[in-house]
Amino acid sequence: ADARYQCIAAICDVVSNTLTAEPSRFTTAVDKIVLNRFLGLPIFLFVMYLMFLLAINIGGALQPLFDVGSVALFV
Repeated sequence: ADARYQCIAAICDVVSNTLTAEPSRFTTAVDKIVLNRFLGLPIFLFVMYLMFLLAINIGGALQPLFDVGSVALFV
């Protein structure tokens, strides 16, 4: 059984090649900034604030549309 496994391992070594993927330089740079010990939390809070503003502004713009739709549907 040992000889069989050695033969299989030799065949696997011949037919397979492993490529080590080098991480993208851009994503590595972004990770170093965003995951920084001191800048990470302020950046996260800023992104959350932008998401909040986006949701409020889009929601405010769509509110009249939903109002008209609900009046037409429920009244």
